[in-house]
Amino acid sequence: MLEELASYRRNGCIYGPHFVFGPLFFKYVSNIGASAATIIHKILMQHTGNIMGFHLISSTCKLAQSDVDQCIIFISKHGIQKLTLNMANDENYMLPNRIFTCATLTHLKLSRCIFKLPDGTKFPNLISLQLEHSEIVNHQGSALYLSKLETLELTFCVDVDSVNMVSPKLVNLSILSSYTVTFECFNVNPILERIKHLCLDGSSLKNLGSVPVPDMLDVSLNLQSLRICDLKISVKRISCALCLLRNSPNLVELDIDEVVKVDETIRHTDELLDYLSEAVNEVIEALRMIRTVRLRKFKGTTTEMCLIKVMLAHSPELERMIIEKRNATYIPHLKELLSYRRASPNAEINNLPRDVTDAILTCLPLRDTVRTSILSKQWRSSGANFLRPITKFILSINSCLKTCPMIDNLILFLSRNDIQHLVLELSCNGKLPSSVFKCLQLRHLTIRSCLIVSPPALKEFNRLISLELSNVTISSKLLESLISNCSFLQKLVLNLQEMTNVVEIKAPMLRSFDFRGSIQFIPLLAKISLIDVDYSAKSRKCDIPKFFKSFSVLENLHLDMRCLEFLVVDASGVPTRLPFDLIFVKYLHLNSIFLDKVDEIKSCPYLEYMEIDEIRQWQEDSPALPCLEMEGLSDVMFSHLKEVKLDGFLVTERGMQLIKLLLGKSPVLVWMLINTYTDDDEPEPGQLSESPSQTNSFRAVVNAFWRASPKAEVVFEILNFFVVVISV
Repeated sequence: MLEELASYRRNGCIYGPHFVFGPLFFKYVSNIGASAATIIHKILMQHTGNIMGFHLISSTCKLAQSDVDQCIIFISKHGIQKLTLNMANDENYMLPNRIFTCATLTHLKLSRCIFKLPDGTKFPNLISLQLEHSEIVNHQGSALYLSKLETLELTFCVDVDSVNMVSPKLVNLSILSSYTVTFECFNVNPILERIKHLCLDGSSLKNLGSVPVPDMLDVSLNLQSLRICDLKISVKRISCALCLLRNSPNLVELDIDEVVKVDETIRHTDELLDYLSEAVNEVIEALRMIRTVRLRKFKGTTTEMCLIKVMLAHSPELERMIIEKRNATYIPHLKELLSYRRASPNAEINNLPRDVTDAILTCLPLRDTVRTSILSKQWRSSGANFLRPITKFILSINSCLKTCPMIDNLILFLSRNDIQHLVLELSCNGKLPSSVFKCLQLRHLTIRSCLIVSPPALKEFNRLISLELSNVTISSKLLESLISNCSFLQKLVLNLQEMTNVVEIKAPMLRSFDFRGSIQFIPLLAKISLIDVDYSAKSRKCDIPKFFKSFSVLENLHLDMRCLEFLVVDASGVPTRLPFDLIFVKYLHLNSIFLDKVDEIKSCPYLEYMEIDEIRQWQEDSPALPCLEMEGLSDVMFSHLKEVKLDGFLVTERGMQLIKLLLGKSPVLVWMLINTYTDDDEPEPGQLSESPSQTNSFRAVVNAFWRASPKAEVVFEILNFFVVVISV
């Protein structure tokens, strides 16, 4: 089975914890004559822990409604964050109601879907929503609460215009051939008033004028950029575009993605010229703040040339006119374009095609790319535009640098170009550049091996969801302040060996925490990893029951040997256990342990997934453990345990005890993976030694154990130091 799943990974299926079932996967499944739904189900059942992403994408393969339902229901129970459904079904797929309970979703992309929207639906963490060829039925003005939504894309959608959407942080809106929006909507809908980046196609732009185009709107829009796709030139569409521009005092970028179906008749061109000449005051007002104009797929038509001439003549703040050719017809028109009068002395026409400058810049190292900015304003603009898409930046320095202005300037540059993911690793405890605290748009920040000094004014990182601090020097006061200024923080990693003071963590959205040190309670934490906890007299003063009781919704627990010693033995060395059950824990991961330290599994009665790896061997003749005896645990039952992974020295008396216990006490167990070691030539004392070999004997003994679940499947992966044996 493991070899079978490995073949799917090699042929287009990417999984763990992101599952991508794309065209390559479906093509491979079709070629071998297998069932895609069955294979997807098998792969999901092999996975333990949370599922970060799940993507079904195929333009040819069809999946039954029930098969997709099972996938949605399964991933909704495993912390799904990113979901994509785009299948080639004859009929639109009806989403199950379970999807509306996925509070962990951050990105949702649906194509050819139908869904009934329960009133009051909330996706508290959704950042991006993309709907294509989708329909909402029987909504009757239902409310949809998306408190963190930043991006909404609607393409060929039906009947979504009357949904009451509450999304106070929405800044990016794309409407293509759907969602009937008129100018009246801008006057009454606060969402449209707050949008910073708007994308419309020609039909959506025309729909704005389905009511009379007003001279001015009742509200001032917050638009910074406007993109128009597939623009069919007409007086009505141009008047609608001018109205948007005039009512957007902050708009600095205009992007026209292809002018299509241009009527080249003299009558049509004269009509457009007459309108623009009569509306010259409106044109001047509309273009007064424009700094960048981009015209894509330029064909050199008379109407396109007319538009460019008007924009150059009436844009006093224009800096760049970027014209991207569709074919070689661009070159003959270049001389005429350069001769047009320009209202801005700084306006430049990009006379080197974008694909050429990009090809040059992609061949250069980063340092030389930056250096091209000294050649001319045109190259400086091209270089800046080329670097702008950088969303992730990793910098690791091996030499000792206490301070470095160049690094500070580099990070300052990144802060102005929407950096999303930043990793900094300095040597010799160098000082962290203060410009890091200006990257307020960061979503992921990792800082290693440096000195962190408090900035003059610490601002809020209101988009940061992941923070890692490893081997850094930072005061407890600054650490508390930094974390409290990350109000949406979900994942926190602290590796602070020199931190001696107790740090109070105030992070209401925190769901995952890996640390070394001391903490005070975090009530909503769902995942905690306690690895290499300081095993000292000072640590013994911690009230362990109080510590765990504070985690009221803990779902994911990761412990190692030193932490288990800390938890299951009191100060006098007497074994103990928690006085209450951790009823919300569904996933338990133990590593680097001896089997006399697993008594805590009895404190997790609602476990669904268990993983124990690096199981160590005690003394050669270690006797059986009372805590693992079936007879002494009549009141213990793992009624929800579905999957178990065991790795380490299990061909021992104690190892067999653990396997027997889990098989006999897990009535809904589906799958157990045993990864262990044998030496068929020279068995160690305390290990099984029945003939003909340890491997066969171990497998036979385990298979003979009684199983509480009739569906339980045991998979063996046995290493005998020379050969890996995989069997089911």
